[in-house]
Amino acid sequence: CTWTTCIDSVEMTLAAIDKIRNAIPQLQNDVMWASGCSNGGMFNFELAQDTRSAPIFVGFAPIVGLPHAGFNRGTNHFHHFIGVWGARDTTCPPFSDT
Repeated sequence: CTWTTCIDSVEMTLAAIDKIRNAIPQLQNDVMWASGCSNGGMFNFELAQDTRSAPIFVGFAPIVGLPHAGFNRGTNHFHHFIGVWGARDTTCPPFSDT
C-alpha cells in the first residue's frame, strides 16, 4: 500500500484478461501489449515487474507515466517498451535520476 491504494490492481487486471480470453479464446500472449496514460503509464511498469503479469505481455507503451523513484525494480522477462513523454515535462521528466 506504499504510495497508492491497497487494492491489488495487478490481480484485477489479470481477472479482466481472463474474461477477455474466455470471450476470445484465440488470443495469444505473444500479441498482448499494455498501455496507459499518467497513472496508467506508471502501472505499465508494475505489470512488467510483477511476476504474475510479466509473462503475459510482450510489451508496454506508457504515456507520460514513469515509476516513482525507488519503484523501478526491473523485470526478469524480455519486454518491448515504447514510451511517450514530454521533453519539457517538469512533473514527470523523462530523463531524471530522482
